[in-house]
Amino acid sequence: MEWSLISKRIILARSKTKICNLTINQCRAPIEMTDKDVKEKFYQQVHETITTVQKRDVIIVMGDMNAKIGSCHG
Repeated sequence: MEWSLISKRIILARSKTKICNLTINQCRAPIEMTDKDVKEKFYQQVHETITTVQKRDVIIVMGDMNAKIGSCHG
């Protein structure tokens, strides 16, 4: 149905399916070593983008979020 480029790291795509409308939020988060302010701005944009999705849509947030859990002891 439509898509929009939110930033160089976030794209929002909306499709019509037989059952409902589907919105996909595709993200590519900044790497761990990126400045804290840049990371906070990215996650704020993701949050704001999700809040703009129509309430009846099914939403999928996906992508490379660069998650890091625990510590790595080489």
